[in-house]
Amino acid sequence: MLGAVFSTTAQVQASDFLKFADVSSYQSSDEYFFQNLTTGNVAGVVVKLTQGSTDGDNYINPKAQAQIKNAKAAGLKVSLYHYAKYNGTQDAIDEANFFADAAKSAGLGADTVMVADVEDPSLSNPYGDTVTFQQQLKNRGYNNQVIYSMASWFWYNKVPRNYPAWVANYGTDAPGVDNAAAWQYTSNYNGLSLDMSYDFTGLFTNKSVSQAPAGDTSSSSNNNVITVGGTGANGVKGNGSSAQHFNAGTAWKSNGIKLINGKIAYLVGADVYIYQDDTTQANVCTVANPCKAVDGNGNQIGSDGKFTAGSQWQIASVTEVNGQAAYQVSGTEYILASNTIGNGN
Repeated sequence: MLGAVFSTTAQVQASDFLKFADVSSYQSSDEYFFQNLTTGNVAGVVVKLTQGSTDGDNYINPKAQAQIKNAKAAGLKVSLYHYAKYNGTQDAIDEANFFADAAKSAGLGADTVMVADVEDPSLSNPYGDTVTFQQQLKNRGYNNQVIYSMASWFWYNKVPRNYPAWVANYGTDAPGVDNAAAWQYTSNYNGLSLDMSYDFTGLFTNKSVSQAPAGDTSSSSNNNVITVGGTGANGVKGNGSSAQHFNAGTAWKSNGIKLINGKIAYLVGADVYIYQDDTTQANVCTVANPCKAVDGNGNQIGSDGKFTAGSQWQIASVTEVNGQAAYQVSGTEYILASNTIGNGN
């Protein structure tokens, strides 16, 4: 639900975000198909690469190589997905290896976004087996992972949330899952029988995440969208005094982060802030771009590959480190707020 727009703030509609398509052998692999997609504010594609494992379905999309090549030629960011059929620990490990081997053969690097498509009704333990699948994929060097499923499976905790969530939910005006990284909102984009999604974090459309040329340090403005949770939020000014009320479920563009009264607050207008505690980011910090943690003195500490884009961390406390707002996420690790969603960069 999106509420009224205040004159001092910038409210965000889903249609403000870049889109990405997911394609399989049912879709075309020719260059014209992908060139045509770019005319509709589409900036990425997720290609189905594999299904099952060598001991199961043993399926590799026969069009994948051509789809990857021509999508890249059209300037689209390319990610990959695996359709999960695993039942049991060894099955999940085998499918992760099958996916990783195929991705390597396709010429895509370890920084590629790798999606676990977890929706098949035959899955007996989708939560536990997906955790195993993700861990094995990580063991193979693929840390930039996403989990895809229908909204109801997220609602009932049938799938884990240890990686960014891509939610399928049709016929509604929102994904229906808090902190979703992306929302698949239709299965028939422009009458083409094509799945289309909005990218809320830049994972699937921002080339600086995994495909940027050297020197390209651009980042996605989608990382600066925050959503009011609960029953709404009473805004505050920089000095802590009261400002306007914001309706629950409304989305706003954040232009920066500040500590006000010892709490993180997002700048959404001219000296108008919303406390993080009043948003769907309450109690968690979401990393906007890969970063290292710092200690209490501001020194970087060894955490390579841990704090990946889109990863979420429970907040132990909020403090300042060398004058900068920071989240304590463990006994010794702090994430600077400037590296998280809402930073305004």
